[in-house]
Parts: sequence; structure tokens; C-alpha cells
Amino acid sequence: MRIGVYGGTFDPIHTAHLIIAEHTREQLDLDLVLFIPSYIPPHKTEAPLCDALNRLEMVKTAVKDHPHFQTIDFEIKRQKTSYTVHTLEHIRDTFRLEQHELYLLMGADNYIHFDKWKSPQTIYKMCRLTVAGRPNAEVQVSHEFTDVLWVNAPLLEISASDIRDRLATGKSIRYIVPHPVEQYIKHYNLY
Repeated sequence: MRIGVYGGTFDPIHTAHLIIAEHTREQLDLDLVLFIPSYIPPHKTEAPLCDALNRLEMVKTAVKDHPHFQTIDFEIKRQKTSYTVHTLEHIRDTFRLEQHELYLLMGADNYIHFDKWKSPQTIYKMCRLTVAGRPNAEVQVSHEFTDVLWVNAPLLEISASDIRDRLATGKSIRYIVPHPVEQYIKHYNLY
């Protein structure tokens, strides 16, 4: 079995996340892509605007109809700062995966600073790093972790902070997030 792990704050999940996941799944012939919302992301200076359970539900709502996408609540259940190394250990042990069967999906913006993550050497040995570029992101790394798989996916200039700004100013988020996520946000008056 070949599994991709896609972690993030997902505050909220949006169309670009899903496009990257789908293109990665197809290009690497993954059996499953696991979306794992973080409880407290260690690399963000501010706390997520939306609580963990609502972010988890938005991800579940966004991926529920895809036969190869699944949401995992491991990091949220732990209720502490989320470190990728712990999540990958859990996924590897749960699914009994070898390095060549486990793929970590990330954007180029995260890859640039991968050497600053907790236990990058362990992560690097545990899985294959899979990187999707971001619009206007120049990818120059000064670290040793260069054996990565690059994903060719349409890169949309969408960010969760822009979505939150649009909502705060009464603008539409139609087509920027999946329709069920838009409905969830409206129903619970998030952001």
C-alpha cells in the first residue's frame, strides 16, 4: 500500500489543497491520501482562528466523497503541539509501512525550511518527501534533504488567510473552497 500524508492547519481547507492532493495521488499512484489537521502547528506564530474540531469537520466535509482521501484526527486527539515526526511514526506503525510506501506531501514553502522541523533526519529516513510548488515561491534550499519527488500540479494563488479576509469583508468564497465547506462555514458562522 502506498500512502500520502498531507498535514496542515487547514484553517480552512481550500481548493488548492485538494488539487495538490489529487495530482500527487495520481502521479505517485497512491492508494490513499490522509489529511491530518494539526492541533497546534509548531511553525505558526499565531494560533489557528478556528478551533481544532471545526477545522477537522471542514476537512472531513471536503474529502468525504473521494474514495482515496481520508481524514485522520490523530493530531487533534493528542491535544498538543503537532510534530510531523510523531504523526508519521503513528501512520507508519498503524499501516505497517516501509519508507518506499509512505509519502509526506508538502508545499515548496515548507520544504525550504524543512531542516528546521523537529527531527528532519528521522522524517527523511521514514518516508519520501513529496513537494508541490507554490506560486511565486523560489525554491532554493541550503539543507541536505534534496532527494525529493516534485509534483506537477496547477498552482493556484489561494491561501487560507485570504479566504478569512474575504469572509471578514463580506466577499464570496465560492469556488475557492468546496461548496460543502462554504456551507459549513456559513452554518456555524466561522471566521
